[in-house]
Formats: sequence, C-alpha cells, structure tokens
Amino acid sequence: MRQFKAIHALFIVNGLHLNNYAISKLISFCALSNSGSLSYASLIFSQIQNPNLFAYNTLIRAYSRSSTPQLALHYFQLMLDDENACPDSAGSFLRRVLCYGRCRKLFDEIPNLDVVQWNVLLNGYVRRGLAPEALNAFRNMLVSGVEPDEFCLTTALKGCAQLGALQQGKWIHEYVTKRKWLEADVFIGTALVDMYAKCGCIDRSVEVFEGMTKRNVFSWSAMIGALHYMGM
Repeated sequence: MRQFKAIHALFIVNGLHLNNYAISKLISFCALSNSGSLSYASLIFSQIQNPNLFAYNTLIRAYSRSSTPQLALHYFQLMLDDENACPDSAGSFLRRVLCYGRCRKLFDEIPNLDVVQWNVLLNGYVRRGLAPEALNAFRNMLVSGVEPDEFCLTTALKGCAQLGALQQGKWIHEYVTKRKWLEADVFIGTALVDMYAKCGCIDRSVEVFEGMTKRNVFSWSAMIGALHYMGM
C-alpha cells in the first residue's frame, strides 16, 4: 500500500486526480488487486467530483465480493442518485440498460438478499424507467423465497403501470387483497388506481378507489389523473 499511496500522491501532484478515466483506473487497481485496499479505494472515490460508471461499478463489484457486501448497495444507491453517472436522456437509454444489467449480476453475488435490499434494486429500476427489469427482479425475489412488503409491492405496481403489465398487476392486487393490506395501506391502493388506469381499465381503477377505506391527497391525485388519462 505504501507504493500505491505514493502513486496516488503523484496523481495529485500532476493533476491526474482530475482526470476521471485515470483516477477510475487507479480505484479499480486499488479495489480489486490483492495488494490494494478497498477502504482506500473508497476514500479516493469520495474525492471525485463526478464519478463515472466505471468507478461505481468497480466499487459495487468489489464490495459484493467482500466481507461487507451490503456496502455494494450503498454505492448502487449513490449511482441511482447521480444524474451525471446515469443521465436520463433518450440517447443514453441503452447505456443505462447495460449499466443496470451489470449491477443486477453483481447483486446475484450478494448472499441472502433481504426485502430491503430487493427494494433498493426494484426502486432503482422503476425510477430509471426500466420496468421490464424491475418486474423481472420482482419475480426473482419471489422465487428466492423473500416475501415482499408494502413498499416492494407499491414499487412493483409502478413498474406494471409503466409497462402496461395488466396481468401481473392483477396478481399483485389479489396478493394484497388476500393479506388485507389494501384496507390498511393507502399507498398500495393509490398505486393500484394508477396501474389500472394506465393499463386501460378505468372501471377497475374507480372500483379500487371507491373501495379504499383510507384516502389521502395522493389517492385523489391518482384518481383525477386516471380520469384525465382516459380523457374523461
């Protein structure tokens, strides 16, 4: 590590620490090599003004294989919130798909994912408009034996709304009805109102809304939005 720190010092002296490509390569060497240090790689990362995808993926990969794999989730969340790393422009859509596809593979390497960690992944996909990936991850979560919570189901319903996946949305509706969550959770009800409307089932949307025992401003906004969406 002494030699590595000396190289890092030379980077700073020569201004290479301002070059994203160069500093990302340094992070990769430090995080993934046997002679490096993952904590030191994280320190270097924290000093980068605009980390690139390569730097994020390096730390996600390294932590997913470390004794503290949960920290991979931390860097994944940071990446989601970094508009510079994963811009939303239409031209970058394929780039984002590839980016999250790689991250999904890294998530597979983290042992015993719980519902909170699945929520991070699902929410990340939905926020970036990657509904097919979100619903695929939701199915994988169920297959792995993890029971979804209310937040997870709400996020999955948002994915159904984005994609127009009516059948999967209906399955989630049946799931929450059997557990009587719809009666207690206003956010699930609101998500169902929105999902049915965007899948072209305004009658079901109204039915869910009228059956909600609790409503808030988001519920009313969803219902008004549903009627507007259907041109009413």
